Amino acid sequence: MSPRQYEFRKGRSASDLLLLLSKSWQDSLGSGPPSLVIALDIAGAFDCKWHKGLLAKLEQLGITGHLLALFSSFLHSRSLRVVVNRSTSATYPMEASVPQGSVLGPILWNIYFNDLQNLHVASAYADDCTVSHSYTREETANVIDDANRQLGDITAWGRRWQVQFAAEKTQAMVILRSREDSRLLEGKLKFGDDTLAIKDSINILGVEVDSRLSFDRHLETVARRASLRVTPAPSKAPARR
Repeated sequence: MSPRQYEFRKGRSASDLLLLLSKSWQDSLGSGPPSLVIALDIAGAFDCKWHKGLLAKLEQLGITGHLLALFSSFLHSRSLRVVVNRSTSATYPMEASVPQGSVLGPILWNIYFNDLQNLHVASAYADDCTVSHSYTREETANVIDDANRQLGDITAWGRRWQVQFAAEKTQAMVILRSREDSRLLEGKLKFGDDTLAIKDSINILGVEVDSRLSFDRHLETVARRASLRVTPAPSKAPARR
């Protein structure tokens, strides 16, 4: 199992991953080179595990015979329907995904997406995948080529294993001392048919990370949400005379 995957792993947490990423980016604000960070978004991540593909990956790991047949039985011949009060929807066969909430679900998730980490994905927490490149100003052209090649490999991996990446939700940011450096990459990152915009902040694991690693925007968002929860709603009772 890839050491870059932090979800569904004993002794690892989202906090560990955020701390690791933050420490690796700190140098970009000091004397180190800028870091290009791309946060990938997988469309319908927990519903996209192709059964035949998953069984093929299990075979690649040496799982055969009765154990492979057990996994096949676990995945196939399942159906779902929705029941609301006394109304029931039609029944549909489950041709992808695994039963959510099951004990095997997290293990099968990590197996299915494990080789994605081999495409230079810096880290992952379930479907939150992050790509990171450090480069000097002189290497800007090279980092654009490298990043586009990597995004192309990720797109090709998705096509092969029937995983769709949401380019419109994929975010890119440059962590650096000077805003001018980020403009050199603007409009040059390609993900499929889309061009990725360079943003001042991106969301990673629910934390809004800005290009200066100040976390000011995240704290403002948290404070605003907390204020809405603790501020009492206006009373609807008539005023006393």
